[in-house]
Amino acid sequence: MWKIGTLESAALVLVVAAWLLVLRGLWFAPFDPRPEFDLDAGARLNLNVLAYYPALGLSLVFLGLLLGGALAGLLARAVMVVASCVPVFSLWMLTVQEVVDHRAGLVEHLLLGAMLSALALLLAAATTPSSAAPDPETGLPTQRSRDTMNS
Repeated sequence: MWKIGTLESAALVLVVAAWLLVLRGLWFAPFDPRPEFDLDAGARLNLNVLAYYPALGLSLVFLGLLLGGALAGLLARAVMVVASCVPVFSLWMLTVQEVVDHRAGLVEHLLLGAMLSALALLLAAATTPSSAAPDPETGLPTQRSRDTMNS
Protein backbone atom coordinates (compact mmCIF):
# COMPACT_ATOMS: atom_id res chain seq x y z
CA MET A 1 0.00 0.00 0.00
CA TRP A 2 1.29 3.46 -0.76
CA LYS A 3 1.91 5.98 1.94
CA ILE A 4 0.41 9.47 1.83
CA GLY A 5 1.60 12.20 4.18
CA THR A 6 -0.68 14.54 6.06
CA LEU A 7 0.13 17.57 3.91
CA GLU A 8 -0.29 15.53 0.73
CA SER A 9 -3.69 14.31 1.82
CA ALA A 10 -4.73 17.84 2.82
CA ALA A 11 -3.58 19.14 -0.56
CA LEU A 12 -5.46 16.34 -2.31
CA VAL A 13 -8.66 17.11 -0.41
CA LEU A 14 -8.32 20.83 -1.16
CA VAL A 15 -7.73 20.41 -4.89
CA VAL A 16 -10.64 17.94 -5.22
CA ALA A 17 -12.88 20.32 -3.26
CA ALA A 18 -11.77 23.22 -5.48
CA TRP A 19 -12.59 21.34 -8.68
CA LEU A 20 -15.92 20.13 -7.32
CA LEU A 21 -16.78 23.71 -6.36
CA VAL A 22 -16.04 24.89 -9.90
CA LEU A 23 -18.16 22.06 -11.34
CA ARG A 24 -20.98 22.84 -8.89
CA GLY A 25 -20.95 26.44 -10.05
CA LEU A 26 -21.10 25.40 -13.70
CA TRP A 27 -23.89 22.86 -13.36
CA PHE A 28 -25.89 23.70 -10.27
CA ALA A 29 -25.66 27.46 -9.72
CA PRO A 30 -29.11 29.00 -10.20
CA PHE A 31 -30.06 30.42 -13.57
CA ASP A 32 -30.43 34.15 -13.90
CA PRO A 33 -34.20 34.76 -14.20
CA ARG A 34 -33.90 37.90 -16.34
CA PRO A 35 -35.22 37.26 -19.85
CA GLU A 36 -32.26 38.95 -21.58
CA PHE A 37 -30.00 36.16 -20.28
CA ASP A 38 -32.23 33.31 -21.45
CA LEU A 39 -30.39 31.15 -23.94
CA ASP A 40 -31.69 30.04 -27.29
CA ALA A 41 -30.64 26.77 -28.91
CA GLY A 42 -27.55 28.17 -30.64
CA ALA A 43 -26.18 29.73 -27.48
CA ARG A 44 -26.70 26.50 -25.55
CA LEU A 45 -24.56 24.59 -28.04
CA ASN A 46 -21.94 27.32 -27.80
CA LEU A 47 -21.91 26.99 -24.00
CA ASN A 48 -21.61 23.23 -24.23
CA VAL A 49 -18.57 23.50 -26.48
CA LEU A 50 -16.94 26.39 -24.58
CA ALA A 51 -17.63 25.41 -20.99
CA TYR A 52 -19.30 22.13 -20.19
CA TYR A 53 -17.45 19.71 -22.49
CA PRO A 54 -14.00 21.01 -21.47
CA ALA A 55 -15.01 20.72 -17.81
CA LEU A 56 -16.01 17.08 -18.33
CA GLY A 57 -12.81 16.34 -20.23
CA LEU A 58 -10.66 18.00 -17.58
CA SER A 59 -12.46 16.01 -14.89
CA LEU A 60 -11.35 12.79 -16.56
CA VAL A 61 -7.80 14.07 -17.04
CA PHE A 62 -7.59 15.21 -13.40
CA LEU A 63 -8.90 11.87 -12.18
CA GLY A 64 -6.30 10.02 -14.22
CA LEU A 65 -3.51 12.31 -13.05
CA LEU A 66 -4.41 12.01 -9.38
CA LEU A 67 -4.88 8.24 -9.48
CA GLY A 68 -1.72 7.73 -11.49
CA GLY A 69 0.24 10.05 -9.24
CA ALA A 70 -0.98 8.25 -6.14
CA LEU A 71 -0.11 4.83 -7.54
CA ALA A 72 3.32 5.98 -8.75
CA GLY A 73 4.17 7.70 -5.47
CA LEU A 74 4.10 11.14 -7.07
CA LEU A 75 0.87 12.40 -5.57
CA ALA A 76 2.26 15.78 -4.52
CA ARG A 77 3.42 16.51 -8.06
CA ALA A 78 0.09 15.38 -9.52
CA VAL A 79 -1.75 17.62 -7.07
CA MET A 80 0.49 20.53 -8.12
CA VAL A 81 -0.38 19.97 -11.79
CA VAL A 82 -4.12 19.80 -11.10
CA ALA A 83 -3.97 22.72 -8.67
CA SER A 84 -2.26 24.78 -11.38
CA CYS A 85 -4.94 23.98 -13.94
CA VAL A 86 -8.01 24.73 -11.80
CA PRO A 87 -7.38 28.51 -11.52
CA VAL A 88 -6.54 28.70 -15.22
CA PHE A 89 -9.84 27.04 -16.10
CA SER A 90 -11.69 29.26 -13.61
CA LEU A 91 -10.22 32.40 -15.08
CA TRP A 92 -11.01 31.18 -18.57
CA MET A 93 -14.63 30.63 -17.54
CA LEU A 94 -14.75 34.21 -16.29
CA THR A 95 -13.94 35.37 -19.83
CA VAL A 96 -16.90 33.46 -21.31
CA GLN A 97 -19.52 36.11 -20.72
CA GLU A 98 -22.48 33.91 -21.72
CA VAL A 99 -21.70 31.50 -18.88
CA VAL A 100 -21.21 34.27 -16.32
CA ASP A 101 -24.45 35.99 -17.37
CA HIS A 102 -26.45 32.75 -17.47
CA ARG A 103 -25.43 31.40 -14.04
CA ALA A 104 -25.97 33.66 -11.05
CA GLY A 105 -23.32 33.04 -8.42
CA LEU A 106 -20.88 31.37 -10.80
CA VAL A 107 -18.21 34.02 -10.23
CA GLU A 108 -18.09 33.25 -6.51
CA HIS A 109 -17.77 29.52 -7.17
CA LEU A 110 -14.95 30.08 -9.66
CA LEU A 111 -13.00 32.47 -7.46
CA LEU A 112 -13.35 30.32 -4.35
CA GLY A 113 -12.28 27.25 -6.34
CA ALA A 114 -9.22 29.14 -7.60
CA MET A 115 -8.30 30.19 -4.06
CA LEU A 116 -8.67 26.65 -2.70
CA SER A 117 -6.52 25.25 -5.47
CA ALA A 118 -3.86 27.89 -4.80
CA LEU A 119 -3.78 26.74 -1.19
CA ALA A 120 -3.55 23.11 -2.36
CA LEU A 121 -0.66 24.09 -4.62
CA LEU A 122 1.20 25.63 -1.68
CA LEU A 123 0.63 22.57 0.50
CA ALA A 124 1.72 20.18 -2.23
CA ALA A 125 4.81 22.26 -2.95
CA ALA A 126 5.70 22.11 0.73
CA THR A 127 5.78 18.31 0.59
CA THR A 128 8.08 17.95 -2.42
CA PRO A 129 11.80 17.81 -1.61
CA SER A 130 13.92 20.66 -2.87
CA SER A 131 16.68 19.64 -5.21
CA ALA A 132 20.27 20.79 -5.00
CA ALA A 133 21.79 23.05 -7.60
CA PRO A 134 22.55 21.30 -10.90
CA ASP A 135 26.07 20.48 -11.97
CA PRO A 136 27.42 23.62 -13.69
CA GLU A 137 29.16 21.66 -16.45
CA THR A 138 26.34 19.37 -17.51
CA GLY A 139 23.26 21.16 -16.17
CA LEU A 140 22.01 17.85 -14.76
CA PRO A 141 21.16 17.20 -11.11
CA THR A 142 24.08 15.97 -9.08
CA GLN A 143 24.10 12.47 -7.59
CA ARG A 144 23.44 13.92 -4.14
CA SER A 145 20.35 15.81 -5.31
CA ARG A 146 19.02 12.69 -7.09
CA ASP A 147 19.43 10.70 -3.90
CA THR A 148 17.47 13.26 -1.86
CA MET A 149 14.71 13.32 -4.45
CA ASN A 150 14.34 9.54 -4.38
CA SER A 151 14.27 9.23 -0.60
